[in-house]
Amino acid sequence: MKRQVKQIGAALVGVLLCTSAGAAITNFGDFTLNGNGNSMTAGLPIISGGGSTLQLTSGAVGSAAASAWHNSKVFVNQDFALSFVFQQTQDDWCDGFAMVFQNSGLTAVGGDGGSVGYGGIGQSAAIRFNLTPGSWGSDSNALHVVKDGSMSPLSFEKNTSFRMNVEPIGVSFNYNSVSGTMSYTVNNGVDAAFSGSQAMNLASMVGDTTAWFGFTAATGGKTSNLTYSNLSSTISVVPEPSTYAAFACLGTLLLVLLRRRK
Repeated sequence: MKRQVKQIGAALVGVLLCTSAGAAITNFGDFTLNGNGNSMTAGLPIISGGGSTLQLTSGAVGSAAASAWHNSKVFVNQDFALSFVFQQTQDDWCDGFAMVFQNSGLTAVGGDGGSVGYGGIGQSAAIRFNLTPGSWGSDSNALHVVKDGSMSPLSFEKNTSFRMNVEPIGVSFNYNSVSGTMSYTVNNGVDAAFSGSQAMNLASMVGDTTAWFGFTAATGGKTSNLTYSNLSSTISVVPEPSTYAAFACLGTLLLVLLRRRK
């Protein structure tokens, strides 16, 4: 009996640890895809390579908007690191894209063109990547912090010598939940790396300690094939209800055995 109690106790601790830490997001295989009419006509968005690659826009279709959200919410009140690679595979540009945390729902998708698939998504916080030269007051090659689906930047970082339309571009983020800051580095392998840090208290901005995480993108008059790959993160996913149920069952069983032992 004592051995059984120890085994169940160990299992209970294991479930507790998993429940506290959550699972990290390391590919696009568990994302929900959305698009407006033009996006759907182009057969986008699409996930390929066994979840390794996400394509949100096409060079063949203008005025398209798309989004992709991880199916489970993530904790936004904890530190995390996140990185991915994006690439435009045509000489033209899509209007841009955004990395988003939001509580509007898994079907959320914003406007096309300069709204980059994000404009209009409430209860959200995002970093908008402006990829179209000369747009938004010539703030091309810029990162904008935006909130609640508004395209008016709360802050932005610009580097006129950094090109976002060449080569695969690697992006890495590090979030500090205590200071409420997001640090980033953008590297295209050609120009000097583009890095900085912006105030971005995620829990305060989205109005909760959890949110859906994902990406949005759009085309307007200009179009491009925009893809993402090499997704890696330490973001903790909120456990599914079944995890909590397993934890409760193990706890109940442990209590029953302890009572019998007495």
